[in-house]
Amino acid sequence: MVKKRKPQLRLGRYKIINKSYVLNPVFAVAMALLLGMIAQAVAHHLRVPGIVMLFGIGMFMGPDIIGLILPGSLGPAPNILTGFSVAVIL
Repeated sequence: MVKKRKPQLRLGRYKIINKSYVLNPVFAVAMALLLGMIAQAVAHHLRVPGIVMLFGIGMFMGPDIIGLILPGSLGPAPNILTGFSVAVIL
């Protein structure tokens, strides 16, 4: 009998996290908020613009490097949030 293996994220050879957590939309939003607050605090401490740290954390945690936060797990929410954000800015 063959055991089914759970999908896992890997960074090179190292297992990062079980992928079932990553696909949870609540997890994605919570991690984005938490990491955003941490990035802002670090940016303030280092006296660099906050957007620099937010961009770096976003690239590192997003699907390009680690894949901890996957925009696809949020369904249509990113498009709605982007439209709302642009409306607030304008």
